[in-house]
Parts: sequence; structure tokens; C-alpha cells
Amino acid sequence: MKQALVCLIGLATACQRAPEREPDAPPDLLVVVVDSSWASAPSGPLASKLAYFAESQAIHAEPAPALRALLTGQWPGTTSSSVPNTVHSVLRLYGYRTVGWVPPHLAPAETPWLTAGLEQAPLSGRACLSDQLDAFARLHPDPSDVAIAGLFVSAGEDCDIERDQQALAKTLDGRRKSHLVTVVVGLSSGDWDDADGSPVPFFMAGPGMAPQATAGFASVVDLVPTLLPLAEAVVPSDAIGTDLRPVLAGQPGPDLVFQQDAAGRLGIRTRKHLLVASSGGAPLPETPTDPDGLTYLPLTDAPDTGAARTPLYTALVQWDRQRRATSAAERMGGAAFRKLLSEQGYWH
Repeated sequence: MKQALVCLIGLATACQRAPEREPDAPPDLLVVVVDSSWASAPSGPLASKLAYFAESQAIHAEPAPALRALLTGQWPGTTSSSVPNTVHSVLRLYGYRTVGWVPPHLAPAETPWLTAGLEQAPLSGRACLSDQLDAFARLHPDPSDVAIAGLFVSAGEDCDIERDQQALAKTLDGRRKSHLVTVVVGLSSGDWDDADGSPVPFFMAGPGMAPQATAGFASVVDLVPTLLPLAEAVVPSDAIGTDLRPVLAGQPGPDLVFQQDAAGRLGIRTRKHLLVASSGGAPLPETPTDPDGLTYLPLTDAPDTGAARTPLYTALVQWDRQRRATSAAERMGGAAFRKLLSEQGYWH
């Protein structure tokens, strides 16, 4: 009663009501990177909270190049800029406070710009997602404060996946849930060249995102062109990928993805075909000079007539040129490349 009276006459700042968040304010953004212990479909307490891409694909067999692609929206190996924009550096230009933690092995010394601008100190050493989310909640308890963008990478070998998932479910139900957009992604898959194309986690939650399976070859390069428009930010011109918002609204998703591994092999996957070419790090030639360096797998019961190999290889060559290009004109690729990706629903 006494406290209520004090609050009534406005003498206690602790009783003052937190300011309401503007209804048209940009959302808070939470990006969670998980390892292979997470299944490709949400389960447990997350099953009813997250939309997911049932066919999401890894684009690199190693996590560090995939993280670079996730943060920059550029394919691994892209040379269009020595220091590309990162999603958090762009968001800071739009008034976001960017926080997060990335383990050193995913942000090598030669790429310090990958984490430049992230407030990491409060989260340093908290390798498990549940610990990072707990620190985040204590750091920013008021949902009406400045727009937040968080990047959390769960990398502890002794992390309890059930505890991490419960912590994420709690965050999704928390005080920010009406304006929180969350993406959960897995970075890599050692068997991307397998005919089954083992999917990796790619989950999303937020206002208007129904918790259901969504078809399409989503991958980490799609994160930048999807998240930045949600934050009312301009997507950098050298970012590559697909804006997945229409896919979440029920439109068909991408059915083509380019993939790589640490040995320098490059792959192109559609719903029907997988073509893998060994380049040894050199640009792919216009026509394959070493047929034994090509691996082709038809992914359906249709007979292999060989007709699909030429356009697949042509697209792979164009893509290889695009990521090696240094000018905007070169990065656009040739007409045949744009036409193929347009037909696949991937180029926008």
C-alpha cells in the first residue's frame, strides 16, 4: 500500500512506467549460429515457434568461410571487396546497437572486420547459447530501448542442447517477442556433396512468420538480403542471395545453390542434379578440360542423358567468375547466368 501511494504521487523513479516502443520502429534482430548437433527441423520447445526451411543447404564444408558468407552476404571466395560490409556494421549505421560473441576460430586474425563493431565484452567466454542469452537479457532488460542486433555463436563442446533450446524458446516468448526477429542457422556440412544433400538448420521466427516447414534451398548468403530490409536498411550492392521474406509468405523458394569445400571443389545443386568440379583453386575453364574432375549425380529416377551437364557447368563457371570479379559489372555475370538463375527463381 505504501509503495503504491509513493508510485501514485510520482516520488519513486523505480515505479515509473517504461516508455512504449514506437509501433513502426524497426525490429530487434537476433542471429543464432549453431553446430551440427542441432537437427535441420526445430524440435522440443522450439517446434511450435519457428518457421524452417526443410531443404536448407550448407554452402561450404568448413564453418569459418560460411560465417564470413553469413555476415557479408557474399559467397566464400568473393574478392569484390577486401573489407566487405557486415550485417552488424550496416545495422549500426541505422541506429542499432550490435552485440554478440564469435569464437576466435571462426573469426581468424586476417579478418578482424568480421567482428568489428560488435560489443563482445559482456558475452566473452560464454560459449553456450543459454549463457549468452542470459547475459543479453541482463544487458538489455527493457524492450523499449534502442534497436538491438545480436549475433550469438554457440560453440562449446559441453553445451547442453536441451538447455540451449529452452533458453531460446524463453527468449522467443519474452518481453521483446512482438518485435523480435530471430534467425537460427547452421554453418557447415561435411557431406554437402552427398546425393541426399543433408540439410542444415535455417529457422526463422518473428511477427507474421508461421511456424511451419518452408520449401527451398535457403543458405546463409540469404541472411543479409532478408534481414536488412526488415530493419529498413539498404542491402549492400555486392551482397548476393535471395530475400526470403516472400518465401515465408508462401511463394516458391530457391531451388539452386552453389557449394564449396576446403579442397577447392565447387558444386552446383538443383532439385534434380548435382555437379561437382575440382578447380584446385584456379578459375574454372569455359569447358571442362578434365572430365575426370567432374562428378555428376542425377538426384531423381530420371535417366542420365547428359543433357543437364552443360548448362550446369556453364552456370558454375559464371558463378566462379562472379565471385572472383573485382568490378560491379563483372559481378553481374553473363546473360546466360542471369537467365538460368532467374529460371531457378534464385536471382533477384
